[in-house]
Amino acid sequence: LAFEGNGTSCNRDAAGTQVTVESVKDGKPFRQYREVQIANGMAAQNDMRLLFGLGKSSEEVTVSIFWCGDRSKPDQRRFKINQYHQIRQ
Repeated sequence: LAFEGNGTSCNRDAAGTQVTVESVKDGKPFRQYREVQIANGMAAQNDMRLLFGLGKSSEEVTVSIFWCGDRSKPDQRRFKINQYHQIRQ
């Protein structure tokens, strides 16, 4: 998942945005959590996309997005797996 903040309430890089992915794996519900972070090293930068290992999960996952600057309620969306998704605030 790649995120783009609106540039007003959340920065364009969406740094600090928190994401929870919920799915079913081996017949059991599971949840994974990630946060968009910007980290740099010597002549390198981390990939700001969030990648989730879903294994043999269902066809779609529920994604709860807590945009940086607005933690009041999540922006919930459903996405197909095994694809990259660009998400704009």
